[in-house]
Amino acid sequence: MGESPKEVTLVGYVTPSKWDQDDNVIGVSIATDEKDYTVEIDKVGEELFDFLDETVEATGWVNAGKGGTYRIKVAQYRVVDEVERAASGVENEEKEP
Repeated sequence: MGESPKEVTLVGYVTPSKWDQDDNVIGVSIATDEKDYTVEIDKVGEELFDFLDETVEATGWVNAGKGGTYRIKVAQYRVVDEVERAASGVENEEKEP
């Protein structure tokens, strides 16, 4: 059985993680330097489809699953532009809010 969800804020790259039979993206993940987090598809999760291949800062609840998989239910996010990332020195990371 997995752990209780824990609220975290992570900075990572939005990547496609699941496709249908017609090669349409139907699932996304947030990839950090440490782990990949499968995004739960709800109203907020669906919005991340618009930001494929972009860096976001996302806050939400993470569940650790079987086999080392992680799922995040995103509560809020913002797109982090490259200039802002470079200026702040932010790398893809996970932190507790």
